[in-house]
Amino acid sequence: MARSPRPPASSFAEYYTPSRRPFVAPSSSHSTPLLSSSPRIAIRLLSPGGRSPDRGARGGALSFLRVPARLRRAALAVTVALVLGGLVYVVVDSGSLGDGKAASRFMQVGGFGKDYMGRQEEEQVRLSANETRGSRSTGKDKGMEKECLLFPWREGCDVDPAEEPRDPFEGLEFQEEGGHLYYPAVPAPRKPRRPGERPPPPDSQPVDPSQQPHPIHYLIQQAKEDWNAKLQRQSKTVDEAVAEYERRYKRRPPKGFDEWFAFAKKNEFVMVDEFDLVMRQVEPFLALQPSLLRERHEKLQFEEDFWMQDKAYTVELKKPVDSRHTRPQMTVYGPMKTTNDRSDQTLKLLENIAEFLPEMNLTFTGHDTPWVTMSGEARVKHVEAARAGKFLTSDEANDFMDNWAWDGWAQICSPDSALRQVPSVDERLQKHRIYTEPKRRSFIYDHVEAMDLCTHPDWQLIHGFTAWPGPRPGILYPLFVSTTTSMHSDLLVPPIDQYDRPKGNDPAWEEKKYNKVIWRGTTTGADLNVEHHRKWSQRPRLCRFPFQSGSVKLPFAPADKPSRPGPVSTLVSRAQALAQEWFDFAFLGSARQCDDPKVCAEFEKDFLWSDWVSESEQNEYKYMLDVDGNGWSGRFHRLMSTNSLVLKSTIFPEWYSDMIQPWVHYVPLQIDFSDLWTTMAFFLGDEDGKGAHDEIAKEIALAGKEWTEKHWRWVDMEVYTYRLMLEYARIMNRDEDDPTSWDL
Repeated sequence: MARSPRPPASSFAEYYTPSRRPFVAPSSSHSTPLLSSSPRIAIRLLSPGGRSPDRGARGGALSFLRVPARLRRAALAVTVALVLGGLVYVVVDSGSLGDGKAASRFMQVGGFGKDYMGRQEEEQVRLSANETRGSRSTGKDKGMEKECLLFPWREGCDVDPAEEPRDPFEGLEFQEEGGHLYYPAVPAPRKPRRPGERPPPPDSQPVDPSQQPHPIHYLIQQAKEDWNAKLQRQSKTVDEAVAEYERRYKRRPPKGFDEWFAFAKKNEFVMVDEFDLVMRQVEPFLALQPSLLRERHEKLQFEEDFWMQDKAYTVELKKPVDSRHTRPQMTVYGPMKTTNDRSDQTLKLLENIAEFLPEMNLTFTGHDTPWVTMSGEARVKHVEAARAGKFLTSDEANDFMDNWAWDGWAQICSPDSALRQVPSVDERLQKHRIYTEPKRRSFIYDHVEAMDLCTHPDWQLIHGFTAWPGPRPGILYPLFVSTTTSMHSDLLVPPIDQYDRPKGNDPAWEEKKYNKVIWRGTTTGADLNVEHHRKWSQRPRLCRFPFQSGSVKLPFAPADKPSRPGPVSTLVSRAQALAQEWFDFAFLGSARQCDDPKVCAEFEKDFLWSDWVSESEQNEYKYMLDVDGNGWSGRFHRLMSTNSLVLKSTIFPEWYSDMIQPWVHYVPLQIDFSDLWTTMAFFLGDEDGKGAHDEIAKEIALAGKEWTEKHWRWVDMEVYTYRLMLEYARIMNRDEDDPTSWDL
């Protein structure tokens, strides 16, 4: 899929200004409409003393336009006379002039500062080849064209003197696929002109792909636009929210939605419409008869021989039985009732919303991982029935639709997924086809889409959670979990572990000691008893960065200016030297999830190990990295609460995934870390800091902290859980003769 830049947002720092018209030269705030592939023209009006009459003046051509028309005509006559007298110098910089060196020397010798049109010495006006060689037009039109070429502000030239610089990505097109944006961009196909839009000059080349800015500028620009648009479109009233729900999901909201909306607005919850992740999980359940779901739920609760029963606990929610009890009664029972703190955390999360919910039994897993899966074919059948407002028959609902033609993970993916197009895990391991380095460089633009293993089979064997054939698909069970993936069918609730973890002393951005990225963590996220996991799982791969050999060639942006991004250059450096400059990665303590002492000892020899690093010590780093362990991230909330920029690599979407914006609030990283080098080259520059973008990094860091304060409060998790429980109540309680009986 190709992505052409949209008009830039005016709020994008100092880098981008909205462009009202395409094909406008980016030379200054008083740009002319002259365009070309490479030749440049600079026009200088000399005073007798050899100085530019507008040196030090503000406004350039725009100031000229403010004088009365008769004075403009007089000035134009003087200008024409000067042209005839040989006092106007036109310097054409084509490829034969050494890429601007001749013109640059001319400018420096004259010491003019700005030219007559207000352009700096390094700025340019781009002309087409025809315009540089001379116009093909004749007669009066030819004369007017030449005058407009030299004097675009002349009356009759149809130029808006207040035209602002165009978007630096205008005319370029990025390819997008699987949540990735591939670069460099290529020239976009020329689109038909809109009514009243001026055509581009003949034979012009409006963009030079070799001069395009760094793609991270584009990602940030687009992310800001998307985030601002999302904020603006949130429903303000319950009627708007109902209409938006119906538009997105083609059904009425569940009973109690109006009270939920009032609760959300009362508690200043912002993202009232962003529950697509919830609906993706809930929708297949709408194809099942409530009696069948209740039967399966009882199996989860009470059947000791059922394989999931010992991994769960149940919260029974009942209304007050008499006037002595004003609050609902919540009782916990089940095998994992006291295994850890999860059941107590769940009660705390439900405490303030239980009074709004109907009586129900809720079964949760106390583990870090999701459990419920179904085949891609079964999911399609369930979703089709749900969208048609029909229930599946008992036989259809109990059909696994698993023919064992693929590994478990591949069978869980959709029938047309990329993962079904690759060989089995065993075959790939035998042939050492574990991972193929990307042929094209890319960054993530849609993080949830980029997490999808079904779309990215190359990542299956380099993440500890998926580096095996996978579970066989089963049938739907109404189980609540703290972690999910794009392949699972559980119901996701906000995990609370480490939510209240102290932030520690957190210096302001400018006061942080270390201009590098830190990661500290244990060896969770992989089974270290398996050789493949010791070598290829996510955390060991990350901790090998300090030991990389050879050199790296990285795109970076040393030519950027405060007013405008410049073209990308290439940074060449020794990998190990740069890694020591940029990265501080180490394991904590000793090897975990490792049973053989000899194997553990050999593993430990290959890495750097660190003692415990306090929160305050970590906060001394400007950049902090979050990498998957066994499941969801317990540390992400704390990291996002600091003044540091957070980078995140994960395959686990979380409850807030629809409510946060990558490249505005944090920086997403790919599972293979192939973008880690290039990302840090953009933010940190070369070994001497040339090409660094410290201010942009600071902006993202502080935006992430602000997002956490506004969108990840305790009450935000309550609002999310309340909404999820209303959807759950509907799928469990509908009248089977009237599927709409539990609708609002």
